[in-house]
Amino acid sequence: MRKVLTVLQVILIIICIAAGAVLAYLHFQEQDSIAMYDECRLVYRTVSEDTPQESEEDQPADSSGIDFDALNAVNQDVIGWITIPDTNIDYPIVQDTNNSHYLNYAYNGKRNWMGSIFMDYRNKPDFSDYNTVIYGHYLSAKHTMFSQLNNYLEEDFWNDHKQFVIDCEDGSRYTYTIFAVYLTGTDSIAFNPDLDENSFSGFLQSACENARYDTGTEVNTDNQVVTLVCCYAKNFNKRVVVQGIRIS
Repeated sequence: MRKVLTVLQVILIIICIAAGAVLAYLHFQEQDSIAMYDECRLVYRTVSEDTPQESEEDQPADSSGIDFDALNAVNQDVIGWITIPDTNIDYPIVQDTNNSHYLNYAYNGKRNWMGSIFMDYRNKPDFSDYNTVIYGHYLSAKHTMFSQLNNYLEEDFWNDHKQFVIDCEDGSRYTYTIFAVYLTGTDSIAFNPDLDENSFSGFLQSACENARYDTGTEVNTDNQVVTLVCCYAKNFNKRVVVQGIRIS
């Protein structure tokens, strides 16, 4: 009996050591990934979001504030940059030929557990589609990547963060105002980038009907939508959807 207890104790000790090693590894990966994206902002953002902006009339056509030439030298899959002011969401956007690669690879093309913020491979990279879909991980620690999209489920958070900005590699800068926030399954029409003028009307109707609260924003088929997506913190089989219409 004593020998059995000794064996069990040894097994438990091994399990505890292994679990501790895994946690230590994940912590290291997290800190390394956060530092990598912090450095990305320092190197490639040529204009801080805190810097007062010139009026649109005074800005040159390519004044996005992002050094896309340098970013593309690192990885030609970089096609934009998304920022939600006063949040941690401030990342380059990449696009591959599928929707799985950048779940596990960073903006620089290197394998990384935080992955990237990436556009659906079926979308046009110039954000000209009726519905452009952008994905990012939910990561509870440090509220990195698209984790803070979960905060939009509370109307108070939307009240303080009603818009997001996307910079494009051609120098264009688009501002979007959020018109719908909701939870949905993985097969939602929200993730469909292949819309035409007819199907877009039904898409907008579905978004407004599913919206968690009324934003008071009017939408019509003349609008272009960007749909931001991440996992729901309380159920990874559901998705948080934050949708904005282009206003400038």
